[in-house]
Amino acid sequence: GGVTGTIRVSSARYFNVGATIRIREGGLVEHALVQGVTRNGALVLDRAVTNDYSAFDAEVSVLARRPVNINTASAGVLEVLFTNLKVRDKNSRVTAQEAQQLAAVIIASRPIDGFEDFLKRIVLPAAGIEELPGDAPVVPEVFERGGGGFIDPWDAVALYANSLNANDFTLDFSTQPIAFTSREVFDLELRAAVNAKSGVERFSAVRETVELITPQRELMALWARQSDFDEALRLTRGAPYWMSGPAATTRFDPAGSNPPTRLWAQLGTYQGQLYLPGVTGNSAQMSDEAPTPERVFPSTEPDDWVQLAPARTDEEGQRQGRVLHFDHETRSAEGRYLPDGAIMRGAADGKVGYASSDGLARQAWLSMWVRPRELGDSCIFDLAGSSVDTDRLSLVLEGEDLVLRLRDAGGDHPDTPNKEWSELRFAIGTGEGPGIPNNTWTHLAFDVAGSRPDQMSLFVNGTTHGVRTPGLSRLSGSIDMDSSFIPLEDTEGFPPRGAARIGKEVIEYVLTAGGLNATYNEVGPLAGFGGRNARVRWTDGEPPLPANLENVDLSHDAGTTVEVYGYSMPFRSDVPSGSASLSSELGPWRVGVMRGVVGGAETRGDPISVNIQPPGSPVPITFPLGWGLTGPRSAVTGIILGAAERPDEEDATADAELMAAFSPDGGYAALMQVGVSVGAGQVDTTSELVQLGGIEVFRYSGWDGQVLSLAARGNDCAELTNLSVQDEEGLPIAGTKAFVSEWSTMNAQGVEVQTILRRRCFVVPISVPAPGASTASGFLTADSENPQFAQFTEPDAGELTEWICYNWFEPTYGQLVRDDPVNLDTLRNYLLDNIDEEVINDPPNPGGGGGGGGGSSGLFELELIRCETRHTLRRISSCRKCGCV
Repeated sequence: GGVTGTIRVSSARYFNVGATIRIREGGLVEHALVQGVTRNGALVLDRAVTNDYSAFDAEVSVLARRPVNINTASAGVLEVLFTNLKVRDKNSRVTAQEAQQLAAVIIASRPIDGFEDFLKRIVLPAAGIEELPGDAPVVPEVFERGGGGFIDPWDAVALYANSLNANDFTLDFSTQPIAFTSREVFDLELRAAVNAKSGVERFSAVRETVELITPQRELMALWARQSDFDEALRLTRGAPYWMSGPAATTRFDPAGSNPPTRLWAQLGTYQGQLYLPGVTGNSAQMSDEAPTPERVFPSTEPDDWVQLAPARTDEEGQRQGRVLHFDHETRSAEGRYLPDGAIMRGAADGKVGYASSDGLARQAWLSMWVRPRELGDSCIFDLAGSSVDTDRLSLVLEGEDLVLRLRDAGGDHPDTPNKEWSELRFAIGTGEGPGIPNNTWTHLAFDVAGSRPDQMSLFVNGTTHGVRTPGLSRLSGSIDMDSSFIPLEDTEGFPPRGAARIGKEVIEYVLTAGGLNATYNEVGPLAGFGGRNARVRWTDGEPPLPANLENVDLSHDAGTTVEVYGYSMPFRSDVPSGSASLSSELGPWRVGVMRGVVGGAETRGDPISVNIQPPGSPVPITFPLGWGLTGPRSAVTGIILGAAERPDEEDATADAELMAAFSPDGGYAALMQVGVSVGAGQVDTTSELVQLGGIEVFRYSGWDGQVLSLAARGNDCAELTNLSVQDEEGLPIAGTKAFVSEWSTMNAQGVEVQTILRRRCFVVPISVPAPGASTASGFLTADSENPQFAQFTEPDAGELTEWICYNWFEPTYGQLVRDDPVNLDTLRNYLLDNIDEEVINDPPNPGGGGGGGGGSSGLFELELIRCETRHTLRRISSCRKCGCV
């Protein structure tokens, strides 16, 4: 007291400049005038308060300004009522001329029967926001001559806010509110007369006056309609924490007034946001395709109602910025009618925050109030990515249950009757029964941290009572480490086959009566499946043992929790869903050699020779190497294969096993031979300048006997784009090369090259068929940088299984191809480096065979010498031309 001239109030919504306030605490009462209102809601008074007042105990109320009945007010009164009305912080104001036009429009339009009529026939047409309604009983002259829009849209806001309550904080200048009827004011006519005894009137007088009936505040009022209730509260704000219905006029007010203003409920909203063209909308929204604002006015029906208003949940702690409030709706007074307005938000939205930076889902938690009008199959919440069948979390009403369902990345397998997903269920009941009754607010919440039953929680009205958890049970008896049968109290929700966790132990089981059978299967359709402590890495010892035996107890007491165990960790690579079936048998992978060829320039194939420039000789000589397969012009149509163990000996069993490694329906294979260099000049190309040796990939169309039928070679296999990749080391992969199948010479040590295994041309299959498959049907695309895997298995014999790696899926020929140049060169070097320098069939004193298998080897190291008559010699005992030694 005597010090403070500025006071802070809990809500400054209805305090503005010029308002008279009353401060009261107990028996202390005083009045003051408001000279200003700061942005943080403090009232600047015309003087310091006289008394001391306690925070949150003293009541500060504003005295309502008496409304003006615009249906009876004169033009002069109306002009004064509207002149200078102005919204805070806006330049626009209602001028005297505009006030005069407004007064004229009102007088011409009277009677006006309420705020809805006032807004649609006066305010909106005057601001040019909307045209005068077509059913208006009167068209004022200013609208007839096209004079609509004579006030600014912000003037319309000021006009309507002042009309509702002139104490509104948004007004920088205000006058008096308006009314459409006069109440508590009576027109009294008093008469007095003096009569003679005969009854003749001697004198009379009449006095007419308007008197105010007191008390001004009614002692009791009966409100039968929502419009009555809202009108009574409009000026006095006398019913805090109450709302009326059924029209959604009670909206949340950010300024904190309670009950809140009806300003924007009546001026208009669109899709839950304030919307008034020229004020809150953009210019595009004022076009012909502009949205239609929703405006809500109180009902005038006799069966309306009032009830306690809902309060906003706070946004403190973890809820900060994470709450959706449905208290600015238009259809329902209590919340969002979801069939008309579902909420769609991205998982990475700041208010949602379910998506992490790597695109995976974080732990999801949600709390909500719902009131079903009918209990039927419907969706309440859904979190999903691009697929509706995987990585999806849903809360649905389904049949007789409320269901929280999680479909993880694996999804539901379409070929099994069981649904591979995790669920929590709660019986919703029907009608007025237990569970979730109709037309009653129910609180629902869930918490999902993973796909295991123990990682999911569902709460109905704050408890888990009645929530069923399929796939979660307890041991009905104790088990030890040798027990293969797991007895359970209840097997509901356990799939016919799967994984379950008991304590820290994860088992693989088959569902059986009363429990789970955890017997390991060695053969058959379930080969490799089943067993105690199955989902763990095993040691490499003999025998192999689970790596976790030191910290996992395999004995469990009765009552121990047993739950379905899903995969809650993300995959580290893509998992394909495609499959294909071999149309022909395919044997184990084998290495063959090229025994010969079919076709070619001669009977033995294409002759292969090199041109060598002898030292000091002006002309090169042609040195024949043998026969085989030359470059792009070769007429060879097939390659004769033999088993690499005995390449020149026909062994029916070995040869048949070799050919079984190649698909009879065709595929891809690779020729691999040590790089050849001849003479002192290290010549590594044929006389036709074709690269000798290295690696060449070819496509074959099938085989007959021991002959692979050539379909395309080297450069003609352009569909294998990985082959065009050459790294900095210059791998000997690209192009069409020459390969020797039959050598006609000896090496520097006098050993026939044909007898040296590592000098032969190896042939290896590098593809397997996937008939009819495509990347669109579930096979993964691959390249040399991103290899993928496929599995061979027999459904009825799971023990027969094998994984292969491929670098290219070739859809035209239905092949999975291992064509990575680096891996092909690694295979070539392995073959050459791991073959002993021994001659085939163990000839005596084989001698050396040249350099290593990584590149040019100096295979022959021929010394070109001259005899006494200077004839060029090979390394032989005598000159064939002159006979000298």
